[in-house]
Amino acid sequence: MFAQALDTQAALEFAADVRHYLSKTPQRELHSKYLYDDIGTALFEAITLLPEYGLTRADERVLRRYAPDIVRHVPSPAMVAELGSGSGRKTRWILEALARRDCTVYYPIDVSAAALHACRNELGTMDRGQAAALVGVAPFDRDSGRHKGKRVIRGGRRAVRSVLYMSAVCGIRFNPILSAFAQRLQKAGKLPKVIIVAAMRKLVCIINAMVRDGLRWDQLDIVKNFEAVKNLARTA
Repeated sequence: MFAQALDTQAALEFAADVRHYLSKTPQRELHSKYLYDDIGTALFEAITLLPEYGLTRADERVLRRYAPDIVRHVPSPAMVAELGSGSGRKTRWILEALARRDCTVYYPIDVSAAALHACRNELGTMDRGQAAALVGVAPFDRDSGRHKGKRVIRGGRRAVRSVLYMSAVCGIRFNPILSAFAQRLQKAGKLPKVIIVAAMRKLVCIINAMVRDGLRWDQLDIVKNFEAVKNLARTA
């Protein structure tokens, strides 16, 4: 009922705007928000790829190059609201730089539902480094000039990291892949806490790959390779 009332209200608003703006003289006009349906949004994205329309690409190049410098001037924790977010393709460079430092809240605002859907898809694709930084288990350096500082983890989502900690501890004990990974680090002389954090990072990278690619655990290459080596050892 509520959704039907909203649809009715939107239709009445559209009719009123058409009557008002197309009756204007000497120049008729219509609000651009009515042009950004699925087709209109896709058309605009295609226009930004034309050689004559270099603004979007120039913006993206600037943000990609200077995002770390920009983020250094942003206080923490950060809350980002973007008017006219579109697909979020340009903003992702700022958000990724912020996510490496701390948990970041992002509010994309756009008149097009299709653009917001594209924004969700664009920002939902992360590589393993970005996923680890988002959770707060990615190592960051403390280098300055010739000084090489210790690598430390910081920022990220604390609640997720807490759950991931217990999952990694259990995985080291009972999951053969994480157990073998931890044993290699132990033989290399790594400290227990370093081993657990490394297992957390490996686990979140595996989960990210499963969600991103729509795979089950047994479909992952790392699992297939592990099983192949184990079967080869049995037959040797």
